[in-house]
Amino acid sequence: MEYLFHFLKFLAIFAGIIAVALFLMQFVSAATV
Repeated sequence: MEYLFHFLKFLAIFAGIIAVALFLMQFVSAATV
């Protein structure tokens, strides 16, 4: 059960990093164009 908790926390952090990366990419592309 503890393993599942760590796995979900890792997924949440990974998803957050991807969301921030996509947001920054949109911001940069909008600023450069």
